[in-house]
Amino acid sequence: MTTNLQKAEFAHDLQIGLSRKSVPEFDQLPLIGMAAKLAINIRGLGEIDGSVLRQVADHFFDIPAMVFRPALDVLAQVDYVQLITKGSTLTSVIPQVPHFSSVYSGLGGISWHYYFDRARRGRRRSS
Repeated sequence: MTTNLQKAEFAHDLQIGLSRKSVPEFDQLPLIGMAAKLAINIRGLGEIDGSVLRQVADHFFDIPAMVFRPALDVLAQVDYVQLITKGSTLTSVIPQVPHFSSVYSGLGGISWHYYFDRARRGRRRSS
C-alpha cells in the first residue's frame, strides 16, 4: 500500500520530470508536485512579495503563472504558507515550511482523496 508520504514524493518527482509538459491523465498530481517544489525553495525565507514570487516560480521553478495560486493554496491547506491578500489579489506570501521535517510528510497530509477521486472521475467520463 502506498503511503501519503510516498504519494507526495512521487508527485514531486513527477513534476520535476514533466517540467512544463502537460499529461491529462495525471490530473491534479502535478499540482501537488509544484507545491512541493515551491515549498522546498521558499523554506526559511521571510515574507515574499506575491508578484515577485509568481515571476520567480514561473521562470526558475517551471510553475506556470496560471497554476501558481492553486499551488500556493495547496501549501496554505497544510499551513506551509500564510497568504496575504488585498481583496482577491495576492500581495505577499509568508513561508512557514518546517525546517526539520520532510516537506513531503506535510503534503502527504492533504486531502488526497479529493485530488485522486477527481482524477478518477475525470478518467471515467472520458472512457
